[in-house]
Amino acid sequence: MLTGLKPNCVTFSILFRFFREALDLVSGLQFYCLASQFGISDEISVTTSLINMFSKCGAMRKACLVFKSAPFKSIRTCNEMISGYNLNCRHTEALNLFCNLKTLGLEADEC
Repeated sequence: MLTGLKPNCVTFSILFRFFREALDLVSGLQFYCLASQFGISDEISVTTSLINMFSKCGAMRKACLVFKSAPFKSIRTCNEMISGYNLNCRHTEALNLFCNLKTLGLEADEC
């Protein structure tokens, strides 16, 4: 790391996107720990990137853990979880989360 420079949520979001494309779960987990040490693993862009990376790498338990432990729920995080469930053939869970958006205080968007 360059002296005096710290990674931010954009840095980690880009890294998680790379690990997702490379299906590199081990490196993704290491950088997840680093993001936690920097205190930015709960940033919405990092959370959604993590859910996406874990889902695409087939680690739905980890994706669920990130989603459930997030201090907030947004339509973006829910969309990532629904997409991850579908990608991993967990269609019932995807439908359940979609149906429970209102209980989370959210509404489906137009997309």
